[in-house]
Amino acid sequence: MNIENRVMKLEDRIGVNQEPETLEEIFAKFDRGEYGQHTTMSIVAACLSAPDKGQYFESLSQELPRPLVDIFVHKMMEPDRA
Repeated sequence: MNIENRVMKLEDRIGVNQEPETLEEIFAKFDRGEYGQHTTMSIVAACLSAPDKGQYFESLSQELPRPLVDIFVHKMMEPDRA
């Protein structure tokens, strides 16, 4: 096996060549629990009780895809419109 084939096989195995997921696919995986035991309510509760919301979301981005975390950040950190 030549070097190029080995590199391609390695890239396929670690997922380098995978197409980026759509937000719809990310939400479906989240709903199925493929990103661990996180639920919408557990994230909201943890955010509301976190002393530093920015740090909480930064640590959450280590476990969940960044586009999904960005949606939670936008919804939880936007100023009240009262």
